[in-house]
Amino acid sequence: MKNFHLRLSKSIPFCSEEFYGLLAEATELGFDAIDFDIVYAWRNPELEEKYYQHLEEGMQAVIEAGLPVNCIHIPFGTPWNPCLLDEAARCAVVEKIRAIIKRTAPLKPF
Repeated sequence: MKNFHLRLSKSIPFCSEEFYGLLAEATELGFDAIDFDIVYAWRNPELEEKYYQHLEEGMQAVIEAGLPVNCIHIPFGTPWNPCLLDEAARCAVVEKIRAIIKRTAPLKPF
């Protein structure tokens, strides 16, 4: 019988004042990996924009913590819907999603 190691992971909301503390706690408690959650503020565009300006700083903290990233939770809902019927709106959403994927690529979850 073959044994498989399943990584113990914790979702950590980047768009939260508690991000750095939660990241330190995950490291301290021995989690194997994290989910980098950038969805937390999707209902508040001003807050979302504030945190997205500092996305690279948060990613650097994750890299320095040495925790692999299982996945990145990207925003959802109407402002992020890549299936919008309006072509211009849909293209704008697709570009936002591409930008997030490109910016978070250094975490190598893809």
